[in-house]
Amino acid sequence: MSFFVIPRGRRFGDWVGVAGVRWRGFAITCGQAPWPSDVQLREAAGPGGAAEHLRQQDGPVQGHGAPSRRAARGPRRRAPDLGRNRRSNNQHWEEFDSDVADIRAAVVNELNEVDETALLVAAERGYTDIVVELLKHYDLENIGRRNRSDFSAVHVAAREGHRDIVKVLLDHNSCLGLTVARSNVTPLVTAAIRGHLEVVKLLLERDSALVRVTKSDGKNALHFAARWGHVEIVKALLESDRQLARRTDKKG
Repeated sequence: MSFFVIPRGRRFGDWVGVAGVRWRGFAITCGQAPWPSDVQLREAAGPGGAAEHLRQQDGPVQGHGAPSRRAARGPRRRAPDLGRNRRSNNQHWEEFDSDVADIRAAVVNELNEVDETALLVAAERGYTDIVVELLKHYDLENIGRRNRSDFSAVHVAAREGHRDIVKVLLDHNSCLGLTVARSNVTPLVTAAIRGHLEVVKLLLERDSALVRVTKSDGKNALHFAARWGHVEIVKALLESDRQLARRTDKKG
């Protein structure tokens, strides 16, 4: 800030501006001429002049043995360690995300009164969009969780004829088509029994070897389709494997 001499008879406040204080006709600016001594300033201003006013307000005039304002404010504070703070925040959010994932997993794996997960219920009732969303939060073990009938989500979707849901599940993990329930029942056998042609075709497209998987009694999907009179499914199965008609169950 620049300092200027205030002529006698003028109020100090009239001469204080953005640039500084005016002293009797000469400017005192940091970096220009040497600062006058306290004695010179006192003689220039007279008793009660601007120098005394400044001294009362701000202490001795800077530049002649007086401590600087920087020194008066004390030692410089150390800048915060932003890197450490950032690492701490990242760790906090990682822990938060982990806790949220644990809570979400606990919710989606919760069982109802008949031991079904939300995925099993959605697959059975044909809620495709819900199945898509739930799959984001399931691992392979929980996707394959069974109900009291020992059916997984792909089994119940195949049984109810929900082709789109079967496709979503197979797209998520192609091995789900090979899951077997009690008595070695596959999703293909389940769909063949219920007469769901489109589901049968989808399963065969994904893995034609499914036609050779039999139940524990030796019966395959063709046996059940023929028994229940599902002609179109019988054709689809024979197109997949011409030798399937020669296979017999354990009773021959």
